[in-house]
Amino acid sequence: MGYHSTRWELSVRPVGRAKDPLIEPNWWELPAIFALIATLTAADIGDWRAEDTLNIVAPVWLSLALGASALKMGTADSRAIWTPLFWFRVATLIYFGLGNIAPMLMNSASLIYAQSAYFFLPADLERVNLIAAVGVACVLSGNLIYEKLFVRAGASGIARRAPRAPGEALRKGVPLLLIGAGINYFILMPSSMGLIDFVVPGFIASLAMCEDVGFALLALWAFARSTTAVFAVAGLVAVESLVGLLMLNKSWALLPWLSFVIGALSYNLTIARLATAGLLISFAFGILQPLVAYGRNEAYNNPANSSAEMSLSQNLVYLRAYFDNKQEKRPGGHTGVPAEGELCQRRRLRCRSI
Repeated sequence: MGYHSTRWELSVRPVGRAKDPLIEPNWWELPAIFALIATLTAADIGDWRAEDTLNIVAPVWLSLALGASALKMGTADSRAIWTPLFWFRVATLIYFGLGNIAPMLMNSASLIYAQSAYFFLPADLERVNLIAAVGVACVLSGNLIYEKLFVRAGASGIARRAPRAPGEALRKGVPLLLIGAGINYFILMPSSMGLIDFVVPGFIASLAMCEDVGFALLALWAFARSTTAVFAVAGLVAVESLVGLLMLNKSWALLPWLSFVIGALSYNLTIARLATAGLLISFAFGILQPLVAYGRNEAYNNPANSSAEMSLSQNLVYLRAYFDNKQEKRPGGHTGVPAEGELCQRRRLRCRSI
């Protein structure tokens, strides 16, 4: 059947499932988190002096519970990607799971640098893990209680605005793409290049993210439509990514591809597709990181860039020099790689976040 699927509803929910996985937590999720809370509470009250061990076990424990549940949501119904509980689990996993492991894995220099902003001890990190677990338990328990009291039996956890058909995804995706692209190319980019002289309000800059949502919806439509449509949307994404690269902005270059992947997974989320997408995005980031860093370093060191004008042609020269290695470095110059905010501040620009 190829891409021309007869599924009008973009759902892969198993037949006969008693509970809606988009509303109710998995039966083991809340007990696992409550067990984690009990362990951390007992360790804190009983002064177990096992902070180093618990500060690794607790984030891994929380990450496994939330990650497995989010994965089960997505494989049960691919449209779960458009629901709040899915992203609550993913965001908590990243910030309070993987993020809380980072201090335990840092070398001494990195840990000292992190503690220079806010000094903390292993006991403090253990309490942060406890607070994160309690917060997750409150959210999931509150959601479950609300579902039992106020959601009618048999109701689906899919939000009304979640795309239910390829045509609906197309009708919503095109206007969002046009709105976001218009803000990006007629407001944010001219501001970054010094062509307009007013400060862009933050809420307008936030609306530029509509373009990424549009890419995700168009990708969902394309995978349900045909191979030609997939390549056409991928071409648009590639052009947008190239513009971000010319702006020396990693997020601008990567977000369109992340949105494309989200759209593809919305059509049909499988473990194999998720693993493949993760590897490809990681590979792309590995290529972009040194490339953009080199371009920013050269732009920072170029005296001609002290004005509030960014030259895309000059940025292209920097990127080409990275590959052919023909541009010589100036001795005694700035050797560190400036962050995007530092580069924008020097040029008095307003840039998109990195």
